[in-house]
Amino acid sequence: MNTKRTLAFAFVATALAISLAGCAHHGVESYPTYHSKPKVVTVPDVAGLNASVASSRLNSVGFKASVNVVLTQGQCYTAIGSKPRAGAKAPTASIVTVDVKPADIPMPNIVGASPSTLSTRADLACLKYTLTPADGIGNIISQSIAPGQNVPAESAVVFNLTPPPTVAQQQALSAAKSYLSMGSGFSAASLLDQLTSPYGNGFAQADAQWAVDNSGADWNAQAVMAAKGYLNLGGFSRSSMIEQLTSQYGNQFTEAQAEYACDQVGLH
Repeated sequence: MNTKRTLAFAFVATALAISLAGCAHHGVESYPTYHSKPKVVTVPDVAGLNASVASSRLNSVGFKASVNVVLTQGQCYTAIGSKPRAGAKAPTASIVTVDVKPADIPMPNIVGASPSTLSTRADLACLKYTLTPADGIGNIISQSIAPGQNVPAESAVVFNLTPPPTVAQQQALSAAKSYLSMGSGFSAASLLDQLTSPYGNGFAQADAQWAVDNSGADWNAQAVMAAKGYLNLGGFSRSSMIEQLTSQYGNQFTEAQAEYACDQVGLH
């Protein structure tokens, strides 16, 4: 009798163990799981910060910042408020929208800069600039917004380049370089006279002046060439050489250029 009761008890215990094991296998937990409520924090004041900094500040206290600008250009925009507003209470992980406006950007001085450097300048990152003419040459000669003036981000600014030379200017430059290479010694004034003279080349004054300005001439060296030519003729003192080199009927060099030439050829 006792043996039968023992066997029955063992059978029931085994069945119960199998049942419990089956429940555990199918994901039935013995104890319920409780989830804590999200923490409630105060929305910080981000007004006046640039968009990138404002976003980082909100994220650092547990919110999810939403800004309607590309944050790589966050320095170009200033936060003016948020939704929910600063000081409000909100659960962490809530979305906080940052309201922004274009930041005030001080206009840099770009005159003299090479166009190839503009894309790497941090002080132009928040501005929209164009170069004109598109086929211009050399460095920037002027700009449409004065340096130091504050303008909203994304403002358009025009940087002006020297227009490419006209055919007439190219021809005048070719003639100017030909005269300079003769070795007789031209001053800027005498070269301009030669280029514009009806008995010379007859170029328009503006085209001739452009050629003189862009000839790349070393006027001191030209004065030395002229002085050496006169010395070969003989009979020149320092004063007479300076008078000849500076005369409006002679070479038209400046006084300083004439004195330099005399020093170089040994007339003291």
